[in-house]
Amino acid sequence: MVRMIPSRIDEDAPPGEKAVFAALAGASGADDWVALHSLRLAEHPTQQRGEADFVVIAPGVGVVVVEVKSHLSVERDGQGAWLLGTSKPTMRGPFQQADTAKFAIEKFLAQRMGLTSIHVESCVWFTRLQARRDLAGSLEWHDWQLLDADDLTGDIVAVLTGVIDAGRANRARAGHRWPSIVGPGSAESHRIVSVLKPQLHSEPTRADLRRARDLELGQLLEEQSAVVAGLNGNDRIVVSGPAGCGKTLLALKAARAEASAGRRGLLLCFNRALAAHLQVQARDVPGLSVATLPGLMLEVAGLTPADDRDQSFWEETLPVAAWAAADGWDRVDYLVVDEAQDLCRPNWLDVMDQLVAGGLVEGRCLFFGDFADQAIYTEAPAQVLRERMGPAAWFHLYTNCRNLPGIAAEAELLGASGGHPVLCRRAADGYRPTHLVYRDPVEQQSMLVQAVRDLRDDGFELHDIVVLSRYRDSAAQRCTDGWLAPLLVDYRQGGPVVKGNVRYSTIHSFKGLEAPAVIITDVNVSSRGPYHDLINVGITRAQDRLTILATEDGLAHLGAR
Repeated sequence: MVRMIPSRIDEDAPPGEKAVFAALAGASGADDWVALHSLRLAEHPTQQRGEADFVVIAPGVGVVVVEVKSHLSVERDGQGAWLLGTSKPTMRGPFQQADTAKFAIEKFLAQRMGLTSIHVESCVWFTRLQARRDLAGSLEWHDWQLLDADDLTGDIVAVLTGVIDAGRANRARAGHRWPSIVGPGSAESHRIVSVLKPQLHSEPTRADLRRARDLELGQLLEEQSAVVAGLNGNDRIVVSGPAGCGKTLLALKAARAEASAGRRGLLLCFNRALAAHLQVQARDVPGLSVATLPGLMLEVAGLTPADDRDQSFWEETLPVAAWAAADGWDRVDYLVVDEAQDLCRPNWLDVMDQLVAGGLVEGRCLFFGDFADQAIYTEAPAQVLRERMGPAAWFHLYTNCRNLPGIAAEAELLGASGGHPVLCRRAADGYRPTHLVYRDPVEQQSMLVQAVRDLRDDGFELHDIVVLSRYRDSAAQRCTDGWLAPLLVDYRQGGPVVKGNVRYSTIHSFKGLEAPAVIITDVNVSSRGPYHDLINVGITRAQDRLTILATEDGLAHLGAR
């Protein structure tokens, strides 16, 4: 059997990596082989930090880097972007990932150990696809670099040896001269493992959950698949469900399906940070415009708000003017609305009715929202939408894909899901959110600084951390700490995520978005705004870690609904 380092694979690892791990661990005729799983590459050629799914060291044979893909589908679009399952498109394909990891290891072995004759090769393993049938014959990779589901049922030692042998033959045809022994000897193999592991490998940390989470959530759930199937049979669809159940993913998938049929569309949401995020995610969707509805109404009406806190302007003056000006609007073929509970206001729905061919009653309209727990701006948004849209197909989602179970349980204390049971897809790991009680603003600032440091020490990058508050004048806004203050960046308008910065925002402005680690500050008893629903929104932004800074009565009030 192959010696596996680490000896066990994490329960949250993607299914493809679990399958390859099991195949290697049970392989016969490879007792002197060693396989490093999730090898962290600190000296990655193109990234601040990279990772190789498997690095197999085979004495007398060579070293092979294996990039594993668990997706149920793979294709490339007309611009050359890779579409792996339902993950967002990327120009950096799996073969490029495998090659850059290989180059990092080759360089490390040459510079740190003087090993220049050890043959290192790379391949990509699509563990759930018949990939040879669909992806063979490209100029960008060799057929021998591509492994698929059939290879899992064969002799894995022969499969990987074949990759190394084919790679060596290919280099020989290009003029590379190999010594008589191209693979590391037994002693050399032990040296490679002992040097690679402490220098470039660390046991999985809490932050490593991100990689497994992103790959796993690229696969549609059964209830999400029902929504996708319903897209073809219904012109008007409403998808409701609590935070983290994949509504935004489905909204983007719906837009891509419409665009593939040559239709022109509009994707609307409420806040600017979410719109900025959606614009990036949808940049490959032809004929699709992304905007906030308030921003679009300003554009259509040709108005400028005199005071952004004047609610009558936003609720009455602006939509009435936009409705009148939109009479001559070039209507789109379909309308997609994300975070729809924020937009279901009678006057705003009137404007949307003008924007899509056929209007809300007869047009192609797809609404996605949490009408139970995130309706912090309007009352009974689902009822308002039913009355305005008329008959529509309603789908309800109940599986939380975003939050660890401990975080989902915290949200459930505030009445998440509107009384329906919420299933948590991610595996429980015993984690529970951190509650810190402060007595005054000075103590809260000290706790905020320490909370950021603790997350950093737990393996989270600073740009993975978001500080949220109900208030604009928040603890992050007021921070004067010499270390943290220069790192804090106001993210209320959205924009690119810059490495090395800690983002902060109001909870309102971060609706619809998510982050690996969230710190909620300024939790105190207040009559301002929808207290529980708003804190619930903040809690459910956190994917892996949640810290709440609260006064003693504020923390008690969270469980007093």
